[in-house]
Amino acid sequence: MGTKTPELEREVAGERLPAGSSRADYQARLAQAREAKETHAIHPPEERVSREEMRTPGKQPRILLTNVKQLELLLTRQQDVELFDGARLEYLVFDEAHTFKGAAGAETACLIRRLRSFCGRRSEDTICVATSATLADPERGTDAAKEFAARFFGVQAGNVEVVLEQYEEDDWATKRKVPRPLPGDPREHLKNMLEAVESGDDAGALVRIALRAMTGEALDEDSWQEDLCDRAGGYREPARPVMAITVSDVHVLALSMLQHSDHKRLLVFSDNRQDAAFQAGWMQDHARRFRLRSLMYERLVQGGVSVGDLSAHLCDLLEQNDDLSRALIPEVWRVHRKEAEGVRHQEERARFIRIQVLRELTMGVKQRIGLEPWGRLKVTYRGLMPDAVFIQEWAERLKAEPGVLAEGIAGLLDIFRRNSILLDQEGRIFSRFWGDGEPGIMRGYLVVSPGVPKALKLRRAAEDDKARLNQILRTTPSNTCLAWRCNDGHTELVQESPDDFNLMVLDQNSLMLQPREHSAQVPAEDREQLERDFKSDSERVNTLVATPTLELGVDIGALDSVLMRNVPPLVANYWQRVGRAGRRHRMAVNLAYARTVSHDRAYFKDPLKLLEGVISPPRFNLRNGIMLEKHIHATILTTLQALARGRESLGDADR
Repeated sequence: MGTKTPELEREVAGERLPAGSSRADYQARLAQAREAKETHAIHPPEERVSREEMRTPGKQPRILLTNVKQLELLLTRQQDVELFDGARLEYLVFDEAHTFKGAAGAETACLIRRLRSFCGRRSEDTICVATSATLADPERGTDAAKEFAARFFGVQAGNVEVVLEQYEEDDWATKRKVPRPLPGDPREHLKNMLEAVESGDDAGALVRIALRAMTGEALDEDSWQEDLCDRAGGYREPARPVMAITVSDVHVLALSMLQHSDHKRLLVFSDNRQDAAFQAGWMQDHARRFRLRSLMYERLVQGGVSVGDLSAHLCDLLEQNDDLSRALIPEVWRVHRKEAEGVRHQEERARFIRIQVLRELTMGVKQRIGLEPWGRLKVTYRGLMPDAVFIQEWAERLKAEPGVLAEGIAGLLDIFRRNSILLDQEGRIFSRFWGDGEPGIMRGYLVVSPGVPKALKLRRAAEDDKARLNQILRTTPSNTCLAWRCNDGHTELVQESPDDFNLMVLDQNSLMLQPREHSAQVPAEDREQLERDFKSDSERVNTLVATPTLELGVDIGALDSVLMRNVPPLVANYWQRVGRAGRRHRMAVNLAYARTVSHDRAYFKDPLKLLEGVISPPRFNLRNGIMLEKHIHATILTTLQALARGRESLGDADR
């Protein structure tokens, strides 16, 4: 029970199964909902979903899930305290017990005693359970946990039992292929390989020697890196000096971790709520734009296509996959939802997609991100062919090859096209002025471009605006450089870098990163939906960018990897976060990104300070007179309320 619990039964959202439904019925309905991609909550008949139902005599819940602050309110408010009338209080469970330290731990310890007193239970009548992954003391072992539990629950230390985790033995196949051991000392091989990799210019020769000593195999002398990559499965991690920019670095790491994970789910931690919101938004925007380009490229590799046909192809793909459509074109869904306005949604989607295709064709000449800058898109112009009469005639006059001349003219047109000098006969998006209040701008379809509209003509007139009318001044020789101030220069082919992350992701057809923010500033109802989507089999959400609140309690399903956007402030925070992953197979990949701040750099220089750091067991003071007086007064008020309702008479001890 929490602040988000509906007050009245009619306010409950979701679907409640009819009375008498079994657990099998509930599981079957859940499976059916996942198959139909339904997003609402499904409540079994025994679940008490509203406060109204919980307060109804005879319908009090047998299991109450709440938090400490809410429990204190329940014990104080007259309308809620009846929840505990006649409660047997057989079990009392506290998860993440390591968080109950200092004033919070002392307040909670007093609250436990108040609850037992109200229910008329002695300390030995209730089984108390405290769970934690980091409740330990490196020097005293389990004695520290026993002492904490005894003081926290108010029981005898001799009655406290510490239960440690035990792993079930792995059931390996009876017939296994065991690889032959490496010759010599494995530690020496590892040392030699690490020294070889870090040896600078001599790395190639030393790596070949180290590998031959280990496996007896030889690497190609000239292309040893590619040869080694192929032997490792074809995956090569880009390795070159780069400027550290946290938001983009975390994006690259997240995509790589998700791509090579068996369970396509990733949790990204950030200690700052604003950073979490910014990171999630940045990743979401870049991922969807890249995915849209990837879908364009998948069609382009099949052969030439017109702008209209490419737009229609993308619309057909999105029509078949609503989850992908919501991820790629949320602007359209905000204007016209498909469920309610199917025809208008299709029309608006076609308009939006066409605009995005045309924007891809008008990327600036200095823009480095896009299919054309990456060398994955080439625009051809109708009628501009080597066998055209015009090309044949001028090729003879200029003593040039017709194909070279056609390419030169196309290159010149490319420059003007990429400066938004383009006629769109349908939307005319480059032929008019767009103001801040225009629907296309406000909906996010277009951006305000001060340089648009522009035009191109063979000869400018005296009255023409030179800022908006460009003039073709000269023809273009075969390989003449067309860039500004590139006098007497010539172009040459530059080979693609094997370390270009964008090209690697595009060519490997990587999955789409679909991140969402998970923090206290996200409404509770939206957070619940995010958690359901993250745990489900759908691809609607595969990455959560979360604040430290997700270290505790919330069930987000199985994870194989965790990424931390910064080095956590405390050792306990680090182990809580990495403990989120690997619960299925006891194996996980956990990365902590070290920023350039002093805290992160210190742990990057010496990681063992974090990995071997001491986690102190929680401590609290129960001799705070003001705090004890507050809880005694609350207990007296609760007892007086019970007497006023005629619940029971005072016993001798209470008198």
